[in-house]
Amino acid sequence: MSAKIKIPILEYHLTNSCNLACESCSHYTNILKGNTKQPTDLEEHLLAWSKILEINQFNMLGGEPFINRNIDKFCSVARKILPNSKILIYTNGLLLNKIKNIDIILQNLIDNKIDIQTTIHSTSKNYADDLKPNLEILRHWKSLGVNVTHKDGITNWTKRYHTNADGTISPFQDNDQEKSWSICPCKYCAILIDDKIYKCAPLAYLPQMKEINKTTPEFDQYLTYKPISYSDPIEKIQEFFDRNYKSESFCTMCPSEAIKIKNKPI
Repeated sequence: MSAKIKIPILEYHLTNSCNLACESCSHYTNILKGNTKQPTDLEEHLLAWSKILEINQFNMLGGEPFINRNIDKFCSVARKILPNSKILIYTNGLLLNKIKNIDIILQNLIDNKIDIQTTIHSTSKNYADDLKPNLEILRHWKSLGVNVTHKDGITNWTKRYHTNADGTISPFQDNDQEKSWSICPCKYCAILIDDKIYKCAPLAYLPQMKEINKTTPEFDQYLTYKPISYSDPIEKIQEFFDRNYKSESFCTMCPSEAIKIKNKPI
């Protein structure tokens, strides 16, 4: 193989568990829980993929990544394997003031040049009161050189599927894959689960939703999606990524218009 395949973003869940349960979470972590990973899991699979891919940005998220008590070790593993990539932790930021080894984590972020992006989810007073001391921590981190940014998860939050009264979810099936692709917030966010890479989190975690009986039969056609493994032939891997950043029929499970959710339950 003469050159690596270049991809913009690769995401990885440190855990599916989250301290919030935001309505219509595209990663289903308002429903899925557990599956907390070990640093050795990431090391094995990311190392194998790093021999094939040139990854511009590597995102560690969840769930809420700071639920994983080994987050500092994940930072070291990711940076060792990806010395030239931007590495970013996505967090809601609400647990920072509850972490005992926060100073160790901070030093690890600095040493490994790990960025932090906090998603702001609500304007309610209770939420703001909980977030305030954590924003102070993030300001301190920023003063020490950590690149800290904030993402709007209030006005830009959109519906990704229909939620039914019995707790199951249904796809949109607007049958316009190009429009669904064009407004997709995940369209460049391939995700790594064990040895396999999937087009996006909604497809990647759909089988787990099926296993716990949280999907309606309308979702079954989307369960035929096949990810790619680093053990597959390089020609097959190249073909996968050639079509990965384009619309596919699987995109029709998501809406073709941005339907914003105002004051989403969290």
